[in-house]
Amino acid sequence: MATPDPADKAAPDEIDLGHFFNLIYKVFHSMFIGILTFYQYVKRNFVWFVGLTVIGAIAGFTINQLVDEKHKLDVLVRPSKDDINFSFDTRTYLYDVLTEIQSDIKGKDSLFFDNLGFKAEDLPGLEIEITPLISEGRGLLDTENDIISALMEFQNSEAVNEMLESELRNEAMIDQRITFYFKDPEAGEKFAKKTLEYINSNPYYDNLVEVQRQNNKMSLMSNDSLINQIDLLLQAFTDKLNKTNSGSEGQIVMENLTGMNAAALLELKTELLADSDIRRMELEMNDRPVNILNFGKPHKIDKPLFKKNIVFFPLLLLGLFLAGSFIRFLNRKSKELL
Repeated sequence: MATPDPADKAAPDEIDLGHFFNLIYKVFHSMFIGILTFYQYVKRNFVWFVGLTVIGAIAGFTINQLVDEKHKLDVLVRPSKDDINFSFDTRTYLYDVLTEIQSDIKGKDSLFFDNLGFKAEDLPGLEIEITPLISEGRGLLDTENDIISALMEFQNSEAVNEMLESELRNEAMIDQRITFYFKDPEAGEKFAKKTLEYINSNPYYDNLVEVQRQNNKMSLMSNDSLINQIDLLLQAFTDKLNKTNSGSEGQIVMENLTGMNAAALLELKTELLADSDIRRMELEMNDRPVNILNFGKPHKIDKPLFKKNIVFFPLLLLGLFLAGSFIRFLNRKSKELL
């Protein structure tokens, strides 16, 4: 029986490798032809490309000079709230009144602008929006399900009550950003100041904040008086304890000292100090329905590069030229095939 020639086995492999390298050559050859074709196209239309780019840049620059760019101004505010009893929060009022102002601006309500001392035509491009300033970190309880689960797990635990109270305070302390958009920076800044004054001119919430401030002042005075009394009681307790023990020889005598619970007094003093700290913070932060944290300055809106007129118009003209060239190419090929 004849054995197969090894050369016959190597032949298919050589044919496959030759076919493979031939395919690679055709791919690179097609790419090279495509690059040369594109080069010839650019070379043939180079003058058009340069001319359209210059014309587009001039058009964009001219439009920038003729059209006023939009400016914006950011105001950081914090709605007033009651951190002790959670009896009120002006955040809902802030959103409601800004929704009303947005409607007046869109409808160019002459009565609204007259109340602020402006005319609608003096503030072209005027817009206003509000967004909450939410930190990246999330709270301990992010959903109602989390709150319910915590209540079921801890039930009436003092720890969960403190945690829920802390979460309620955090939810009520979300600051807000009010952004004004306008074309005239001077008039826009004045309008923003007048708008904040208009928001804080609500007599109901203004009176509510004033009542809260008076209550906090009275509570602080009461807390300070109670803390002083506790300090006197504790001092008297300490003096009596030292006097009682001074006559003993290395022994502590607790006779006649069981009538006062010093630990309960210290705990009460701690609670009063914490309550006073919260009330002092409220007095500092809540002096009007909507407290202004920072009133920014007007500045131009920074557009992305491709949205700038001096870049957008050259790209637009070049795109139209390329689209026209592609359509002509399709028409020529369709005539050749048909």
